[in-house]
Formats: sequence, C-alpha cells, structure tokens
Amino acid sequence: MTEPALPARIGRYRPLAILGQGAIGTVYRAHDPRIAREVAIKLVRTEALDPATRDDYLLRFRTEAQAAGRCTHPAIVALFDFAEDEGTPYLVMELVEGHTLQRLLVEPGLLLTFDRIDIILQILDGLAAAHALGITHRDIKPANIIVTPAGRAKITDFGVARLDRGAMTETGAIVGTPSYMAPEQVVGPTVDQRADLFAVAAILYEMSAGRPPFAGRNLSETVLRLTGPEPADLAPVAAGGGQAILPVLRQALTKDPARRFPTAAAFAASLRAAMAARATPGSADTVVLGTTAPPAVAVATVTEAERQRLEADLARHVGPIATILVREALATASTSGLETLVERLSRHVPPGPERIRFQRAHASRVEPTPDAGRGPPTGDIPAPAAARIASAAPPSAETLQALAALLAPYIGPIAAVLVRREAQAARDGADLLSRLAAHLRRPEDASAFRRKAQAHLRL
Repeated sequence: MTEPALPARIGRYRPLAILGQGAIGTVYRAHDPRIAREVAIKLVRTEALDPATRDDYLLRFRTEAQAAGRCTHPAIVALFDFAEDEGTPYLVMELVEGHTLQRLLVEPGLLLTFDRIDIILQILDGLAAAHALGITHRDIKPANIIVTPAGRAKITDFGVARLDRGAMTETGAIVGTPSYMAPEQVVGPTVDQRADLFAVAAILYEMSAGRPPFAGRNLSETVLRLTGPEPADLAPVAAGGGQAILPVLRQALTKDPARRFPTAAAFAASLRAAMAARATPGSADTVVLGTTAPPAVAVATVTEAERQRLEADLARHVGPIATILVREALATASTSGLETLVERLSRHVPPGPERIRFQRAHASRVEPTPDAGRGPPTGDIPAPAAARIASAAPPSAETLQALAALLAPYIGPIAAVLVRREAQAARDGADLLSRLAAHLRRPEDASAFRRKAQAHLRL
C-alpha cells in the first residue's frame, strides 16, 4: 500500500515522516526550523463535524490543550504548542524515540529487556503529577505509553483523549478502548482519576497474563464482562508468575471505584511493598497486604500512639495498606519527625478537603523544635526568622509562587505549603532549592526540579 504524501508544511513545521494514524488524525515526525529540533505533530481531523459542533470542539480542544500543557513530568510527553493550519487544529509535542507499550506486549521478547514493574511505577508517578493538577487522562492504554530504549516510560495524548471522546461522540462512533476502560466509563459520564488507575492495573494484569483482564471475543463480550458483577480472574496472573502482585491487582481492578486505590501514590506504594516483600528472604510468594507487623522501633520524634492514629486515619482512605505506607514513611522521614511524616503520608489522601483535614489533624500535634543541622535560635528571635535576617533579601512572593508551581507536578498541592515553610528557614536561594529538592524521592526528579528552578528563577 502506498503511503499518503506528506504535507509540505504544517504551520511553520516541516513534516518528515508519518509516525501513526488513527480515527482522529495523523501523527507526524516534523522539523521545527525556528528552534532546529524535531518534534511530533498530531494533526486532528474535524471535517466530519458540522460547523456549530466544530466551533464548540475547537474551543474545548484549546482549553484541554492548555491543561495538558501544564503536565510537566519526566513520565509525560511534553506538549509544546497548539495551533491551527488552514482551519485544522494540531498539537506540537515532544518527540520520544522508542516503542509503544502495545508493541512491547505483542513482542514479548522486547518486553523482557525492560523492568515491567518499573514501567508501571513510572506511569503511576506521571499520573500522580497530572491528577494533582486535576487532570484525568481517560484513555490510558498500551498504545498511549512510549518506552524509550533506556526503559523510561512516557504517557502521551494527555488531555487529547478527552477531546477525542467529544469528537467521536458527535459522529456516533464507539469511543475508547474497552479492554482498559473502567466500568464507570462505559455505564456513565462520571469519571475521575480512579479510572486512570484501573487502566494501569489492566496493563499490569496483561503484562503477566498475556491479555487484558476483561477481554472477550468481541466488543460486546468485553463490555459485558467489564460491566458485569464478576471480578477479574487472577488465576492467569498467578500462572504467569505474578503471585506477589495479586493483592494489588485485586484492589486496583475492583469494579466499584470507591474500593480501589484512591490515588496513584497509594497504588504505587502498594506495588512497591508487594515487590519488596517478595524479595525478602523467607517471605511467601503471595503477599497479603495489611498483615505486616508495625516497625519494632518507631522514630524517636513520633510516639507509638501517634503512629497508630496516623495508620487509623490513613486507613479510612487507602485501607489496610496504610500500615505499610506508614512504615515506609517512618523509614524515610526518620530525621525529620512528625511534620515531614504527615506531609509524605498526605500524598496518599485524595486532594481537596480530606487531604487538608488529614494534614491539620496531625500537624496540630507537632511540637516546634529546632531542625537538626540548622542551628539554635538567635536570642529571642525564632530560628527561621534568624535565618532570614542573616541572609540576603528573601525571595519575593512571585518567586515563591513560581517555585510552588514548579514543585507541584512532583508532589501535588502540598508544594505551596512546603515552599512557604522552607522559605522561612532557608539562608539563601541555593539553600531554599536544596531544601525543596530534598522532598523529592527520586534523584532524577530532584535534579530536574533544580534545573528548572535555576533556569526560570536564577536562584
């Protein structure tokens, strides 16, 4: 079959090759002459829409593109621009070299060269950043995940999936990929971040079982299995060597959204705990979450009573996995005390009033003590204020707001609180960046945050 001719130009961009085609449009590899780099361009078809519908669609497209452009994370394909070329909308995105996860699943030999659990954890980290901004993907599937030769996972089509839904609904076509859709996407319009997590679980299931959890012989059978009362059959996962992740999948693939993991961070923590328990000498292949004993020695600044209160409160949101989450947070926050512990655990609570309530309920018990290594108070002036006096001019409100915006994709809305708190104690701009970067678990995230902050703010 002859490939269609490439357009001479798309805006200022020069198409080089076709990367893919679908019902909505075509993705091109293209050259940006202004910046001398190669990009990916998604040209979106709208010719099937009537004029009134098209105008409404373009308005929503622009709004969603703006939202998707705010999703800056190493596991998310960056969106550079949105524009129109002779009335046809297009998106300009980061060009990522690699294979889609869909191809890796079709060719198991390729998938074996990568750490499958690490790929899932990267996807969850990216989703956590997007969900913290209130953005739900709605069409997480292997075809929308690119894996680079170095094993880095990149989620593509953020925000675009919801736009594609709108256009396809108008033309009467079937929308979405039922093998990875959550039941609530099929039976009703109310969808939140838990639908994305269900899709990730379906991909994790397929990695072990060789097929999605509710896949049928045809579309109708798949939809019936997805919306019916029967849970996912986990036997194929166990047969494929995935005994350790059975409890994780059991919760993540629950058809009732209220019983699933509430956040991507909670899902990731459960998966990490399951794999850690599997790697522990003498542990059973099948990990039963919630039965792990509490740590024998608690952090010196956190009492046993406080640990139990934290577990009980967190369990209201994430279930029995709260015990493991608190244990892990205690191990990583051992030098910072209760305040840091509460901040880390609050990431597993859904954003909004519940997270604020959780933070206030436990942070109110924190006794103000000088931070280790930051020096004692100076006279009657509190230590943070003394640090400000001893330093150069403090960062402006605009600088602090910009820092919070750069930090939020990694840790969520708590970023603003952390920036304000650390700015109180920081000696100067460099010290402030070091303090903020210390809150990022992954070294690569800390490095990326530092680079962005130094480039944008010259700190």
